[in-house]
Amino acid sequence: MLCFSACDDDAGHTIQLPESIQAYLDANYSGAEIEESEQDTLCTGTVVYEVKLEVKDNEEADLTFSTEGALLFTENEIPANQLPTTVTAAISANYAGFSTEEAERLDLAVGGNQYEVELKNGAVVKSVLFNADGTVVCEELEDEDDEE
Repeated sequence: MLCFSACDDDAGHTIQLPESIQAYLDANYSGAEIEESEQDTLCTGTVVYEVKLEVKDNEEADLTFSTEGALLFTENEIPANQLPTTVTAAISANYAGFSTEEAERLDLAVGGNQYEVELKNGAVVKSVLFNADGTVVCEELEDEDDEE
């Protein structure tokens, strides 16, 4: 996925999760298998736990938790043409020459959405986090090693 999520080529890499996160998973995703888990830092500087679950055959759930164990958001990959017009307008205005490579909708636990977009211009690849109104929350350059 994008750098706000697990940018790790170690498929199947897992870490020991805090008890509060494990309890949430047991209560809300009983029977799901943890495919990957890691501690990461979002472009905002927030340290989080990211968990990828296999809920059913070919159905996954990507969840991001605070270090205190609270669910922050779930991620859902979407086609670029499903980005809100506010986000596509912001991309056109602020990232001329960049093409949209990947897009994800973040369903925030507190309600609302943000959008994580991977943009590419030649060899330059950026991950940009947008609010639903098109404002940029943060961005970061991706390393080639981060590409899946």
